[in-house]
Parts: sequence; C-alpha cells; structure tokens
Amino acid sequence: MNAGQRRPRAFRLALVVAVVVASVPFVRLGFGVDIDAWLVAHAADRMLHAGHYVRSRSAGFPLYEIGIVPFVALGGWIASNLVSVAALLVVAKQLFALEDMGELRHPRLTQALVVLLPIVFVNATSTMDYLPGLALVTSAYVAHRRDKPHLAALLAGLACGVRPTNVLYLVPIVVETARSKRSLALGAKVLALGLAVGLVVFSPAFTVMPFDLEPVAPSLRVVRQSAGLLGLVPTVGCVALALAAFLGKQSSTIRRVPSLWFHAWVVALFFVPFAWNSDEPAYLLPIVPSLVLVFESLVDERAMIAAGALLASRHFVDVEIGPTGARLSIVRGLTLHTLSHRRFQMDLRDAATSYRPLRPTYLLDHPDLAAVATHNPEWSQEGVEDPHQRAGLLRLSLLPRSADEWMPDCGGEFDCVRRCNAPITDVTAAITRGRVECIEDRSEAFRALPGLLPSRSTR
Repeated sequence: MNAGQRRPRAFRLALVVAVVVASVPFVRLGFGVDIDAWLVAHAADRMLHAGHYVRSRSAGFPLYEIGIVPFVALGGWIASNLVSVAALLVVAKQLFALEDMGELRHPRLTQALVVLLPIVFVNATSTMDYLPGLALVTSAYVAHRRDKPHLAALLAGLACGVRPTNVLYLVPIVVETARSKRSLALGAKVLALGLAVGLVVFSPAFTVMPFDLEPVAPSLRVVRQSAGLLGLVPTVGCVALALAAFLGKQSSTIRRVPSLWFHAWVVALFFVPFAWNSDEPAYLLPIVPSLVLVFESLVDERAMIAAGALLASRHFVDVEIGPTGARLSIVRGLTLHTLSHRRFQMDLRDAATSYRPLRPTYLLDHPDLAAVATHNPEWSQEGVEDPHQRAGLLRLSLLPRSADEWMPDCGGEFDCVRRCNAPITDVTAAITRGRVECIEDRSEAFRALPGLLPSRSTR
C-alpha cells in the first residue's frame, strides 16, 4: 500500500472515530431533544406489551418504529440512539464509496461537511427516523450511480417505511434510469419494485388509520424552517460562494455536475411536502447530500473550506429569524443548545420520576416536555387512546392515577398557581415543595413552565 492509499484510509478512520467520540455525551442523555423521539420510545414500549403495531405520531413510520423496539427494550436510549449513530456511519461509508468511484471533486471536505453538519449530527444522536432514512436514500443514490437501478429502487422503497416522504426518492431514480437506458419498460419495472417494497414496509400504518396529519406551513414559517436546515448565515454564505464560482467560470460548468438533474429532482420534490408541513427543518435532510454534491462540484478548495467553516460555526452560534420576520437574533448554536436542553430534560425527568404527590398535581402545562417525565407510577397515560386526543395524552400523562377524572384545563377542580417571575433553578426542590410555578431551562428554550396545583387533597 502506497502513501496515497494510506491517506484516505487514515482520514476515513479519523472521521469515524470523531463521530463516535463526539456522540458519547449525547446518546447518554435521553431519547433526544425532539419530543418525537420520546414518542417513538413510548410507542416501542407499548408495542412490546401489546404485540401489535402502535404509531408514534402523524402517519406512522412503521419500519423504523417496529425495528427500534428491541433496542429500546434491551438497551434503553443508549442502544436506540446508537442506531442513529450507526446510520450516520452508513452515510459516511456511502460518501467514501463516491470518492472511490471518482465522483467527488473535494472528497475529504465533502465527507466531513456532510457527516459533521450540525443538523445531521444532532439528529444522529437521537431515537429518530431521520438518519436511518438518510442512510437508505444515500445508499440508493450510490446504487443508482453504480448502475444498479433495481437495488436503488429497493433501498428507496425501504426508506419509505422509515419516513413515507422518502418515496419521492423513487422519482429521480426512475426518471434517470429510463432516460439513460432509453427504456420506459425498465423505468416502469424499477418504479413497480420500489412502490411494492414501500407499500409492504409501510403497510402496518394502514392498520391504525386515519392518519393524524395537519398542515403547518404559513409562508414565513417555511422560510424560517428552510433556513434552519443549514443555518441562516451559512445558507447565505454558501449561496454566495456557489454563485461566485458559477459566474466566474463558463456557463458549461453547471453541466459538468454529476447527476445534476437527479439532484434537482430531489431538491424540488422534497420541498413539495415541506411547503405543506414545515414543522421541522430536519424534514429536508434527504436533500442535504444533493445540495452538498452540487456545491462541491462547482467551487474550488478555498470555497469549500470557507463553506465548511460557516456550516461548522452553527455548532456554537446561530442567527435566527424572529417569529414575525422583522428581526434577527443571535442565539446559542444548534449543537450546544441540543446538549444543554437534553441535560435539562434529564433533570426534569429525574425530578418528576422521584416525586410522589400528596395531592393530584398537574405538574407541567407544556406538552412537549410532558412525555419526558412519564416514567413514574403516579402518572397515568390510560384512557386516551384516540389519536385525535394525542395532545391531550401528553398533558394527561402527568396526572396521578388518583386524578384521572380531572381534565388539565385549569378549571373545575383545579386552582391555578400563578406564573412566577423569578426562575427556580433546582428542579427537584421545586417539585418536592409541591409547587412548580416555573422551572428554568438552561438552554433558554422555555423561559417558564406554569404549574397547576389542585385546591384539595385526596390523601
């Protein structure tokens, strides 16, 4: 083995080690900062005991939700989070394969940029379907580039079972296969294979219909969440670098980008459902490899380094668009925010798990944090099976069993405790005093969490 062969292997090993080491502080801190990760874990626990498919949210993500059950059951959040870490390593492996195929102009920078991108990394340490889905669609793209359309369709179909919108990845595979082979019949076969696989792996979701889907897409939110994929400043900077590179060269440059139309199809198609529901920037994760591969084909090494610095800065500092779009705010970076908030979730969970109420107490009036603290025999999730009452489930989960008849609507039997002005930093002490007027979130994501205290004791 010569020195030229050793260098890529050394870099690849270093990148893998960096991912594994960096993930250690995160995988130990619960199922993830996104409440959906905790809902996936709760669904896994219910499936284990019920013996049938249980949807975690929205339309369901059956292949992932069923596949994650043994990891949640046997290893808790560490095991289930490591599934996402492993999926990120699969993404890295596919990027290494693209280098071996001669597809990357700046292989090391491109590989590091994708694998260590803040939104990719933070989702790779959570019990979420984003990274397994990304691993499958990236593998499908590599299979397509290796002229294996049936394998590409199979992988895209499997990705549909992880996230149903991944079925869109079939479109560029089918279109480009039919065009390059000049065979509509082959394109039809590839489409049929992908759809058949997708239908099979998604089929458990049909047992729990109707789907719980709601559009969340005011125009400003779409802009804000789109910027949240890479970060506002990195997005603007990368667009400027790409335009400068394109305008500084001949117009034929764009035609030399490998699989340009494939990537254009991917970006355009995934923005369609995102325009309908833009609840999370991570919905756009499947387009990240396409964006990066087009970008790295256009720019030189210095521009890649500049782009990498801009994108990496979001680990530590970020700029957000305000709710009205009228102002920008400098905030803590995505990775630091995630680490801080996950520590807060664990503090909250520990406090609520150890607390034994002397009276029926509704601890938190915040549904996103309620599911984090449900592992306490005093809290009940029973009686709310209707998927349309899912929001109510999160609130009811923090009611003691002795208070199941009360609804957390701050009325009737409840006497609302006022919101406090000064934060309580000791979560455990606040709860054990029987008053949770507000809890300081170290990530500053939530300034105050109101507490409700019933007016009469049951013990």
